[in-house]
Amino acid sequence: MTSAEITIHYEVGVRELNQALLYALVVRRRRIFRLSLYVILAVCFYIACCYAGIVPLYPLILFIGTLCVIWILMQLSGVFLSVRKMVDEDSGAKGAGIIGAPSVMKLCPESLKYSVPEKHLSNRVNLRNIAAVIELPRVYMIYISSADTFLLPKRAMDSDMLTQVHDYFTKRIPEKFMSSYDAQGHAQRNMISSLFRS
Repeated sequence: MTSAEITIHYEVGVRELNQALLYALVVRRRRIFRLSLYVILAVCFYIACCYAGIVPLYPLILFIGTLCVIWILMQLSGVFLSVRKMVDEDSGAKGAGIIGAPSVMKLCPESLKYSVPEKHLSNRVNLRNIAAVIELPRVYMIYISSADTFLLPKRAMDSDMLTQVHDYFTKRIPEKFMSSYDAQGHAQRNMISSLFRS
């Protein structure tokens, strides 16, 4: 395990915000999302059977399926509206101007150091105080709490650095690391879910 710092220069963009908030939404409401998808699939199968003349058409079943589709679309649109609001507030007169600003994260042996030089912002977090690190296809979500999260975009890293960052989290805090590429146990999924509920 190397003791050298890993320094990453990056900017958080709208795509990373969208993916992070979509993930949070699905985790927080995963049971009702799963139920809605099952209902929609069942209704689609029912419609196919109706067209084949196997079963009669009942409008109530179509209505229930439509409600599920509308609910999912409303949830997704809420995420995109939230991101737009975050960007607008961040770039406004009272905003910090962090979204899109050049940022630096240093992964040290015992801590993370985060800074936005042009805004004179900086923070240091001991690895023991990190609640969870979630690897998504486009971004690492580093949770200190449900209200305090760092986003580390993967597009800012080449393949070698991506490997170093992945190894850093899996070796330094393996019990707090979760990747969307791996099959994880219930304990880790429940830990992540508790963050979004708090």
